[in-house]
Amino acid sequence: MATIKDVAHKAGVSTATVSHVLNGTRPVALKTRNAVLQAMSELNYMPSAYCRALRTRSSRQIGYVVADLINPFFASIFSGVQKVALKRGYTVVVSHSGEDPQLELDVVNGLLGHGVDGVILAPVASSKICTLASELSVPIVFIDRICTQGRIPTVTTVMAEAISRAVQMIWSRGFHEIAFVAGRSGLSTTKHRTDAYLNALGQLGLSPRIYHGNSDVNSGRAAAQWIMDCEESLGVICGNNLMAMGFVQALLDARQLQRFAPGLVIIGDDQWTTFTSPALSVIRQPTVNIGVMGTNILIDRIEGSEQGAEILHLECEFHPRQALPVDQRGQ
Repeated sequence: MATIKDVAHKAGVSTATVSHVLNGTRPVALKTRNAVLQAMSELNYMPSAYCRALRTRSSRQIGYVVADLINPFFASIFSGVQKVALKRGYTVVVSHSGEDPQLELDVVNGLLGHGVDGVILAPVASSKICTLASELSVPIVFIDRICTQGRIPTVTTVMAEAISRAVQMIWSRGFHEIAFVAGRSGLSTTKHRTDAYLNALGQLGLSPRIYHGNSDVNSGRAAAQWIMDCEESLGVICGNNLMAMGFVQALLDARQLQRFAPGLVIIGDDQWTTFTSPALSVIRQPTVNIGVMGTNILIDRIEGSEQGAEILHLECEFHPRQALPVDQRGQ
């Protein structure tokens, strides 16, 4: 692998001159600059990001830490994160917390040890980072989930209006009992969605029926079995995309999807929701925009543009999809 000395020798200049070309620390004559760049190209020389970080005290890297890297929700947010990061000259180091507070803390400490300039984080329930964020050596921005402790910039969603519209649609389709499959306890998103469901039912004078899930596929399957065991046919709002995957798979296995589909609404809009027959109604979250806004806020803070620790709420959209005729629901 070529070194800075090799580049200097080939270009006929000093290593200090090569360094000035790389780092812009001193003006270099155009002819000399071109000779250095040509030598770098011919030798396939790649500057060491680690050494540059030591010199500039900036790695041009940010961390992205979420509960589950293969969750399409967080993958979609990442597309927004990466889009902004690359545009602004940063790379992204990705890791996951597994919904474990200690692992989350270890991961963040590891990123700091490797010199990232800032961190984007979806905090777990009982996150230790919530209380330690102000003590970290780099800026941090939360996405999706809110911490009540501390004042940390956050980009999240609000879906009270979308859930209200979903409840109204389910009720209008003849499902006068509407259940809610809630996510992991202790998360701000679970509380917000549950409260919105309760408020929407209260407006119709309906009694709540809540299944307390764990924001994963297995609890979605268990929730579907609980729903199918009920004597009456219930409408359902499924509280996140992973639980919805398990929920719908269980209905398909039991050949019950058509019975429940007209009254089923999923929070999350993974592609598979359009592939079922019938397609499923969804509450769509602005995932890419969460990543875009969160990353811009983080990099602004890294580069010295101080902002308040406000919480930005992005609206979600309800998208009803085609209902089966009533006489086909049980087939």
